[in-house]
Amino acid sequence: MFTSLRASFCEAVSHTVVEIASAVKLPRKDVTKTIKNLIYTATSLPDQITLKTFSQKVLNMYILLILSLLTAILDWYVVYKGWTTLEYLLKPAVMILLLAWFIGATSGLNGAMAIWFALGLLFSLAGDIFLMLPKEQFIAGLVAFLTAHVFYIIGFNPDFPPFTPLGLFLVIFVAAIGKEIYAKIAVGLAKQDKAALQKPVLAYVVVIAVMLISALFTLFRADWAILPALTVSLGAALFMLSDAILALNRFVAPIPFGRTKNLASYHLGQIMLILGVWLHLS
Repeated sequence: MFTSLRASFCEAVSHTVVEIASAVKLPRKDVTKTIKNLIYTATSLPDQITLKTFSQKVLNMYILLILSLLTAILDWYVVYKGWTTLEYLLKPAVMILLLAWFIGATSGLNGAMAIWFALGLLFSLAGDIFLMLPKEQFIAGLVAFLTAHVFYIIGFNPDFPPFTPLGLFLVIFVAAIGKEIYAKIAVGLAKQDKAALQKPVLAYVVVIAVMLISALFTLFRADWAILPALTVSLGAALFMLSDAILALNRFVAPIPFGRTKNLASYHLGQIMLILGVWLHLS
């Protein structure tokens, strides 16, 4: 049953995207091969599962999550190849699929915590769109992502986090990393005559550092199991890494495959962060 469904699904999706690729004059052969391989790999997973073990609803939820990851991987490839037009479709699709999965997985955002993280995803989607427009809106994108981090911070902190010596060490460690990253960015902005951006960027660095610290502090919260806490912590760390790559690549010095590295760490960070929240809520 899953074999025939997988084959039909692969053909339908690959045909649709290949038509888009043809419309924007991208290499049909490369796109077809890549899409079919990635979709086949992702949709092979249900072959290992039976409906006796999981309900159809759960399978559908996992398919949305897999499609989000699949779309992200395809987006990295598109960015690597420099196919800008196709990126306009794929980049927002990653967040849309992830948000759709999260809404379904949390039974329609049941609970305040789910709502905060859904809002974070929504503003992340807005930030993605602002930063990929033909005439880039950097400040608008920065504000959108800063707002997303604020929602994540609220979601992680329904009450004051517990104090531990290790927690204090993590605060100092993250603050030191943030300070070092900002120092390099500030110098780069000054050299590019963009000193006016230093204060907005500083505010952003502070907020994302607080978001990372909030995620790390789930490791010390009694109501968080270790697996969800580790998952959100790694996701938040990848998110901060992605922003560091973006800023250093743009304002300090070019990084080899900088945009691809930025997107890979960003997408993996968002997916792991939201997956960890779902594991906690489950």
